Amino acid sequence: MCDEMAIRQLTTWVPSEERYVGYVDLGGELTTDTDKIAKNALVLMAVGLKKRWKAPISFHFTAGINAETLSVLLKQSINALHEIGIQTKCIVTDGLRTNIAALNNLGCNFENRKFFFTSESGKDIPCMMDQVHMMKVLRNLWGDIKIIKGPHGEAKWSHVEGLIKLQVGNVV
Repeated sequence: MCDEMAIRQLTTWVPSEERYVGYVDLGGELTTDTDKIAKNALVLMAVGLKKRWKAPISFHFTAGINAETLSVLLKQSINALHEIGIQTKCIVTDGLRTNIAALNNLGCNFENRKFFFTSESGKDIPCMMDQVHMMKVLRNLWGDIKIIKGPHGEAKWSHVEGLIKLQVGNVV
């Protein structure tokens, strides 16, 4: 699973390291623009399927990330997990354009319904969008544009507002 979230932009002096922290830092061998203050934290996390566990496997401070860099970070994480005996069964992300492009860089092709890529270890790894997050995106989009046109008619945001008023008034 990968997700990028906004953080407060701040630099802080760390006396023990004799340096400021708070700048863009991708870690490892990836080059970074150290003059930019980070505004996001990108977290890559492994989540157990058979047992209940979660473990952040890497985090990176960004000022926004591009698809090429994200695909490199995903590949590095999958390889690192493989090296310690953990199989990646699926990559789950939200539907941001950068995330979709990164998965396409790995070998997925959502437009042609190829929802997996082959890892360096030879395993096919499926990729999917986080459905709950996608529903939130759709709700927010619907609230902004007010009407969604489909093959069977229109869905209007005013219908949702009317349903809420009905529910509040009748305590459903």
